[in-house]
Amino acid sequence: MAGQHHAENGGVVYDANRYADLDFYLSLDSYLAGNLTVSEWWFRQGESMWDGHGFYDKAAQQSATDSGGQRYQNYKLGLYLFTAKATGFVSPIYNLVEPMVWSYQKQNGGIATQSYLNGSVYGTANVETTSALLLAYDQGLLITWQCLWKQCAERLLSFYLTVATAGIITGGAFFLLAMQRNFIRTGSSSRCSRKFSLLVGG
Repeated sequence: MAGQHHAENGGVVYDANRYADLDFYLSLDSYLAGNLTVSEWWFRQGESMWDGHGFYDKAAQQSATDSGGQRYQNYKLGLYLFTAKATGFVSPIYNLVEPMVWSYQKQNGGIATQSYLNGSVYGTANVETTSALLLAYDQGLLITWQCLWKQCAERLLSFYLTVATAGIITGGAFFLLAMQRNFIRTGSSSRCSRKFSLLVGG
């Protein structure tokens, strides 16, 4: 992928829309930047490469070797699941991708690194592929991710409104208590003192 980079285009790989993983990364990046329109556009680009067993992108198309035919890179399945959950974009292929990626699980519990276009497993499991899938089920991570943008702002606003309200109530209570003490200290009539006592529940 290093050969695909062009510094003059702002740092974006010039044919990123042909790689499913880059599409999902750019979708996540745009989501954090608050541009949901661009985020969804990148997400749909990657989503469109699903062909029933994996994401048939440029990498898969160029993956044929002397030892075997074209293969999918299975970490992209987990990355897709995470992106769909993190952004909240409704995807018609979600319920197809999820069972497919789990079908690539090896006996040791890990997810096979690659698979052939017919869905048969190729190679061993590795940490990258397995971790990419498990991230999609980390609820704490998903909440934190979403909190980095819109939901966090809403929660912070609610928090500050609660704090402000509590401050007003507390300040008002202290003011009334201070007034009551002042009336008592200055020798005001017992009637006024009783009125303030009743007002603050004393």
